[in-house]
Amino acid sequence: MSWVIGTRGSALARWQADHVQTLIQTHVPNQATHIRTIQTTGDQDQTSPLHAIGGKGVFTKTIEAALLDGHIDMAVHSLKDMTSAMPEALQLTAFLAAESPADAWISADYPDFNQLPETGTIATGSLRRAALVKRQYPMATIVPIRGNVNTRLTRYSQIAIGTFLSVAGLERLGLRNATTHALPVHTFTPAPGQGVIVVQTRRTDTALNTALSAINHPNQERLARLELDFLHHVGLDCRAPLGVHAWVDNGHNNLSVFLSTNNLSYFMDETYNAIQPSDIKTLADRCLNWLDKNQ
Repeated sequence: MSWVIGTRGSALARWQADHVQTLIQTHVPNQATHIRTIQTTGDQDQTSPLHAIGGKGVFTKTIEAALLDGHIDMAVHSLKDMTSAMPEALQLTAFLAAESPADAWISADYPDFNQLPETGTIATGSLRRAALVKRQYPMATIVPIRGNVNTRLTRYSQIAIGTFLSVAGLERLGLRNATTHALPVHTFTPAPGQGVIVVQTRRTDTALNTALSAINHPNQERLARLELDFLHHVGLDCRAPLGVHAWVDNGHNNLSVFLSTNNLSYFMDETYNAIQPSDIKTLADRCLNWLDKNQ
């Protein structure tokens, strides 16, 4: 029986599904697969801000419904599109090795993000990116932009001096040269899970889940689950400007967190070293307390 891989229809989403299909063909020989494209709410509405139409779930809920209904056997997602809540019957089964988690600054006229005009207009549909801009350039004007990678690359210059995309997404599409400045992750904190591809399945499909362990990257799973656990406890998804980045140094887990008030006036930027999974709830509560005091 052929495994059906569900994905969004954008060029980047299709690349990611094709990549998962190739990995399965390599590590699970003789297993037939095919890809089914599913249109999500986020694909249908490419103009409204994400936080106004339901948050990151607009990219995943329709695909998760197809998985729950048995129309597909697995779903391929960008981890940064996953919400902090998931149907109990589903699980994240495979975490692929990440490429760069960094954001790419894109600008034809101002290639260095650290040398922008103080009152420049910058295009982004991300509250996190908007807050990180405002922290460095308080007088900047933020204008919304949404759409697939090529749409944003084509359109941004009509409304702004620059915009942002993920480094990983550009590299996957062979557009590495579009990046004019890859922003350091420790100063421009990425979205939770940025750069990571995940495969979601039903918990009850034990044989499939066991087979997919062959394409799982354990170290990436370890870091991604720290970020997801923090996201779960803080419970903000894309309704607040939040960046989270986990990494390992000398065998220790470390976590950087960036948080802003919704009016983009106050900012919290902290790094927690040598943390344990049991520390995550305490760190999330600390961030929520800061937000309550400054909103």
